[in-house]
Amino acid sequence: MSVFENKAKDLFQQIVEDKTKNYLNQPIPCNLDERLRALVELFVSASTQERKMMLFMDTRRISGALLGFAERMAAAGVRENSPARLLDGLVALIIENYSTDWRDVIIRMAPLYHAAVRIGVDAEELFDEAASYSENEVAGNLSAFPRRSPENRSLEAFGYKAVVEPDGIRYRWA
Repeated sequence: MSVFENKAKDLFQQIVEDKTKNYLNQPIPCNLDERLRALVELFVSASTQERKMMLFMDTRRISGALLGFAERMAAAGVRENSPARLLDGLVALIIENYSTDWRDVIIRMAPLYHAAVRIGVDAEELFDEAASYSENEVAGNLSAFPRRSPENRSLEAFGYKAVVEPDGIRYRWA
């Protein structure tokens, strides 16, 4: 087993074993965010072959964490005015790779798109950059998302709203 595979499996196992309760409501950032960010960074820094190997890992076991992370990174991106946080969230969706229900991934694109527009980032470029890390179906849908009509990429179309809480913005799914 390569050093990369060991690192990927170790991070994956740490995420599986994480006992964070009510992840979406935890302070941003939290320890689980850092573990997921490390997994995303490993994926981004990997070779094409290593990324393909990661996409064949059983991500169903961490699907909820990856989806929650994407949503949380939309909020972090706005709070920090950080395109990097938004990219982290988008890449997490690539790693999730429609492992449970494809709709769960598509829904998380809306807050990431909204956050990009809110901080003045070119959403098409950002989503295309994320899509460049894979050739899976998620990557194709990421690239297409910002090109949808405004009513088909809005928060409302996906049941989200942006709310300001004491610790900053959050995206809440109604």
